[in-house]
Amino acid sequence: MSNSNLTDLPYGKVLLIVPCHNEELRIRVDAFVAETPAYVDILFANDGSTDQTLKVLGKVIEKRPSFRVFSAPRNGGKAKVIQLAFLEAERLDWLKSYDWIGFWDADLATPLSEIENFLKYQKLFSPNSLALFGCRLSRYGAKIERSTLRHYLSRIFVTFTDFLLGIKAYDSQCGAKLFHRSIARQAFGESYISKWIFDLEIILRVGAENVLEIPVFNWMEIPGSKMRIGRESFRVLNDIFKIRSHYLPSSKRK
Repeated sequence: MSNSNLTDLPYGKVLLIVPCHNEELRIRVDAFVAETPAYVDILFANDGSTDQTLKVLGKVIEKRPSFRVFSAPRNGGKAKVIQLAFLEAERLDWLKSYDWIGFWDADLATPLSEIENFLKYQKLFSPNSLALFGCRLSRYGAKIERSTLRHYLSRIFVTFTDFLLGIKAYDSQCGAKLFHRSIARQAFGESYISKWIFDLEIILRVGAENVLEIPVFNWMEIPGSKMRIGRESFRVLNDIFKIRSHYLPSSKRK
C-alpha cells in the first residue's frame, strides 16, 4: 500500500475493501483501473473463489500496483471476508496510511465516482460524521436503476429493522460505505452474527449518531447477486432477532 502525505489531500486517503466470491464475470477490470481515484487504494478480499476470480484480480494488480489482494482459505460470506481483510491490513500496519476505510461491491453497482461525492458531502454538511453510508434514494437528478420488487422488499425490511432494532436508516444495505479510521476497528474488529445484514450490526456498534446516509447519484442493479430473496428471507428475519438479542438487551429495547 502506498504512503502519502495525508495533509496534501483535501479529503484524506481511502482504503476500500472489495469482497469477491466467484466474481470473474462481474469484476470490471477497466473500471477499477481507470476510475479509481489516485487517493484510493483497493484491497480485494477473495472469499474462497473457485472460478478465475484471482486471475482476473491479477490483471487489475498488474495495472495498479498499489492495489492488493487478500485471499481467505475458504468461503465464509461477505461479512467474514471483509472482517478478515481488515484484520490482515491492521496486522500489516497498513491502516495508519489512511483516513477512511470502507467497503464497496465488486460489481460497481455504485460507481467509484461516488467516493468523492461521499467525502465532499461529509465535509460540507456533516463534518463530525464518522460513518458514511450510500443511500439509494430515487429522486430527480439521480439515476437509480432498481427492480420494483427489490425496492418494496427493502421498504418492508426497513420497517422491521426500525420496529425491532430502532434503526431508522433509509437504506442500510447499500454496498458502499466509508468509515473514519478512528472508528474502523469498532466497525470491523469483531465477528458478525449475520452474513448478509451485518451492516445493521455496524450501525449498532458505531452508534447511529455517527452515521451519515448520503444519497448516491448513480446506482445500477447488476444481475448475478449472491442474495436470493425468497430463499434468504426467513434467514434474514431470524438474523434480525439474533442481532436484537445480542446488541439490545431488554433494558435497551423500545
